[in-house]
Amino acid sequence: MIPLDWVHVPALLYPSSLLRLCCLPIGYAALAWVWSRPRADWVEGATLPLAVIMMMTGGGILGLLGEEQTLYRYLTATLLAGSTALLLFPVTLAWTIGGAGASIACFVGFGLFDPASPVKDTLVFALFFALILGAVVRARRTKMILQQHAFLLNLRGALQERALAGANARLALLANTDALTGLPNRRAFEDEAARLWSDPSNPPQSFGIVLFDIDHFKRLNDTAGHAEGDRCLAAIARAIREVLPSTGMCARYGGEEFIAILRNAGPRDVLRFAEHLRATIEALAWPNPGIKAPVTVSLGLAVGETDRRSETLAALIDLADAALYRSKAEGRNRIVPSWEPTLGEAIDRPLLPAQLCA
Repeated sequence: MIPLDWVHVPALLYPSSLLRLCCLPIGYAALAWVWSRPRADWVEGATLPLAVIMMMTGGGILGLLGEEQTLYRYLTATLLAGSTALLLFPVTLAWTIGGAGASIACFVGFGLFDPASPVKDTLVFALFFALILGAVVRARRTKMILQQHAFLLNLRGALQERALAGANARLALLANTDALTGLPNRRAFEDEAARLWSDPSNPPQSFGIVLFDIDHFKRLNDTAGHAEGDRCLAAIARAIREVLPSTGMCARYGGEEFIAILRNAGPRDVLRFAEHLRATIEALAWPNPGIKAPVTVSLGLAVGETDRRSETLAALIDLADAALYRSKAEGRNRIVPSWEPTLGEAIDRPLLPAQLCA
């Protein structure tokens, strides 16, 4: 603006430099400082009329210091420049109208000091600019309404998206969780086992399967009722969570049958976990009136090396299932591995029951 002032009226170079380099930046810095801090609504709104008054005052002072007709030209240019503030300042409609009124008031006030401009001309041009600023204010109001509408639409869309994501997460959890025990269901087990077994990012590892079910569970249901059977299942699920290692997963496989995955677990690890689980459930001493004895479980074990072939995983589960069948056929409340335990395993598992079957 200083070079423009100098080209327009060379005599205004020094007052223009003083005003634009010193006075006005101080005022604008004060406004910026106010906007950078927590503020009341009225303080925020008042900055628009103050900014407009500073602009009009600067233009009016330069116009009075210039030649004939300079005041009118400076006031007109400053008024048009100040109208951009009416569009840019995000204040309420009342303060926007106040900023427009301050512009017109400054225009009329300085215009009355110009002897070269008749009062009539000043008032006519003031009315003309008032109509223009009225259109600007109306455009600003429309802009704010559209912005608020867009914000509300975006907010509603974000809330709906968040609600949908939450609902989908809950549905996924319900779809993969057994409602009675809170353990993963068979579908979740099959998905997770297939992922762990076939994931190319996982290095080959020893993979343990423990398949077990509750002994004589039908007699418990028949004598004590299904409600008592449900409570028994929930109690066993709690016991499973207590002994399950962080690298393992256990799911309700169906009815009174459960299945556990143990990652990076060799035969000795699987035997230890199985015995810990068997002993923990037996220690519950949950009564089974059908056999007049506490509830126990029978377990079948299998261990294999991951090779990323689904048929190998299915064969491993079949081995655990066959071992479980042998466990039940040979007396229940026992652990039967699908492999022949070595002497080292037998020595290093003092917690295993005496009736362990090979």
